[in-house]
Formats: sequence, C-alpha cells, structure tokens
Amino acid sequence: LLVSFALITIVSLSLFKTVLTVQKKSMKDLSYNQYLSFAATFNNNIQKDFVADKITSFTSCGNNCYDIIYEVAGTKTIKMDTTNNTLFYGNIKEKLPNNYIFYGNLILELNKIDGIAVDNYNSILTVNIPIKSNLTEEYSNIIYTYQYDDRKSEAPADVFKTLTVNPNGGTYA
Repeated sequence: LLVSFALITIVSLSLFKTVLTVQKKSMKDLSYNQYLSFAATFNNNIQKDFVADKITSFTSCGNNCYDIIYEVAGTKTIKMDTTNNTLFYGNIKEKLPNNYIFYGNLILELNKIDGIAVDNYNSILTVNIPIKSNLTEEYSNIIYTYQYDDRKSEAPADVFKTLTVNPNGGTYA
C-alpha cells in the first residue's frame, strides 16, 4: 500500500510538471506568434518605402523619434513610445505584444565603406528597434537597412548631416 501511494504520488507530480511545461511552451508560442504579427505589420510598410522610394533627409524629432523624408512619399515618422510599449511608423501604430518590451533606445547607425566602386552602394543606414521577450529573455530586435551610394546626385552626401542625436551618446559622422 505504501509503495502504491509512493508510485501514485510520483506519477501525479510528473504529470503535473508535464502539464506546466506544455502550458509554458504554449504561452511562449502564442506570444511569439503575436510578435511576428507585430513585426510583419511594420516590415511590409518600411520595406516598401525603403525599396520603392529614396530617402532625402532623416532628422530627430525628439527622444526615440525620427522623421524620414522620402522623395515621393514625403515625411514619415518612426517613433518608439517606451512608456506605453507602442511603435509608430507613418500612420501605423501598434502596441507590443504582451511579454515583450523595448529594452533600449531606437538606434540609428550610418556606416560608410571605403574602396567601393562608383555605381555600387557605399553607405548603409541601419534602424534598430530593440525588443526583448520577458518569457524567454531572448532579444528580438527588428532591424532595417537602407543602402545607397552617397557619391551620386540622387543620394546626396548630406542626406544624414542633420542626424546628430545618438541615443548612446556622441554624434553621427
């Protein structure tokens, strides 16, 4: 009788642990699917603008806020509201899914590569939206890149001269 009770207790505890594990995995999967939906909303629109239009200017409009001025589409603002966990781009506004947070500032980075032949892109603008999952502690940043040749007239070298605010300190060259 004692052995039977011990076996029933072990099986019950194992079953309970299995149910909790499956439940936690289900929560992670649901949360990740919500994150993918959130990211896809912005990916479609930002990618379309980056590919189909040319950036003519890029200026800071406050903390975690930048105005992107396109040649055809005009001004679109990308803004990260860390208080309400909300991201804005143009006329799109989406709240981060539950269990996700912005863990830092909106990061813009400009890299120029020397020694690249004319008619090839020599500059890359990177927009990094820092997102982290509270459930898995994994980073799920959304990163966009815009490539251009700053030596050609259609992508002037002074495009990003107004971009002087670096949330990590210092200025962009």
